[in-house]
Amino acid sequence: MITREEFDYRRIQLAYEFGRSVRNARQSRGWSIAGFARRADVTRAEIAAIEAGTPMPPAVTARIATAAGIDAPAEGYFATQ
Repeated sequence: MITREEFDYRRIQLAYEFGRSVRNARQSRGWSIAGFARRADVTRAEIAAIEAGTPMPPAVTARIATAAGIDAPAEGYFATQ
């Protein structure tokens, strides 16, 4: 069984990796945060938060992943245990 600290570390790591993937996908397409937010139907603040490594609710994360053309993070990203 993993400890609470190990779980929290993994969740933070997943959030960081997903945020980096989102930023790379957005920048490679030449999209601004505002333009990407419109495409994903989320707010600019949600894009900025995701790119900064903040875990977001599954619905927001799914819209962003779809718009970016990347996979959504693993289930552990959302769990709050």
